[in-house]
Amino acid sequence: MSDFNSEFEDQNIAGPNIMQIILRDYLPYWPVILAAAIIGYLSGKVYLRYQRPVYSVSAAVLLKNDAESTDNLVKQAVLGQGSTKIEDQLEVLKGSKVMAKAAELCNAFYEIKWQGQFNYYFDHKRFQPVDFVFLNTDSIKGFTAKFNVNENCTEVILNGMERFPIGRVIDFKGNRVIIRRINPELNYKKAGYNSFDKISLTVFDKESAAERLSSSFNAETNKKNSQVTLSLNTDMEVRGRDWLDAIIEAYQLESQADKRKKAQFTMDFIDSRLAYVGQDLDSVERRLEDFKSQNDVQLVSA
Repeated sequence: MSDFNSEFEDQNIAGPNIMQIILRDYLPYWPVILAAAIIGYLSGKVYLRYQRPVYSVSAAVLLKNDAESTDNLVKQAVLGQGSTKIEDQLEVLKGSKVMAKAAELCNAFYEIKWQGQFNYYFDHKRFQPVDFVFLNTDSIKGFTAKFNVNENCTEVILNGMERFPIGRVIDFKGNRVIIRRINPELNYKKAGYNSFDKISLTVFDKESAAERLSSSFNAETNKKNSQVTLSLNTDMEVRGRDWLDAIIEAYQLESQADKRKKAQFTMDFIDSRLAYVGQDLDSVERRLEDFKSQNDVQLVSA
């Protein structure tokens, strides 16, 4: 046993340890290792500098669950229909009608994009010299073109050639549009809006605009209550808030319209039933009169 220990100690003394092995194998290549570390650090900084940010905008709303209410059960029994569950309301919230209405409310039918040397970004109405109001949203024709304004900001210029006046109804490449001057305090020349080489305008039809909102929108329910968390991912926080507010407002309008439709259906059903019952009563009274006249029946009061 003592011989084994002595041999082991001799090996430890004679053999190189782990640090000696690392220094022996890698120290000659320290310039390469240092250069790789520097390149990795700089690459990470460049990636983070030019990577487009993604913002998540969220809100919480309460959806009333009328599926088990007394009024709803009566409607289901009498009319064969009633209020739906929260899951069904979520389908309405995510549906194409709500998204299309939201696109109208926030005017998501166009976007202005700036192209930089390494990246691009979208502009918001707060920082634009003009706004485009589409008068026939159901028949918008989409297109993409280079975009700028003239020196006096009285005309919009597409592709450096086509000029469109600001402030009146025009035919804007097949669309009836009013171009409005906004943000008069904006120094559009300093902002670069009089040069079209870096700015592009994209117009979306109604279906594409609704799809833009729908693709970035999500809604999740809370199993404990009827609270629903709405979220929307976007690369521009202020635009995300505008879109989410528009979706909530569009859902409220759609819900109100649906309630009015159901109320009208209920009234029509009641009116039709009352008319039918009235006809039955008239028929009974006529038969009673016929019976009395045929049998010479006289009513005697006490």
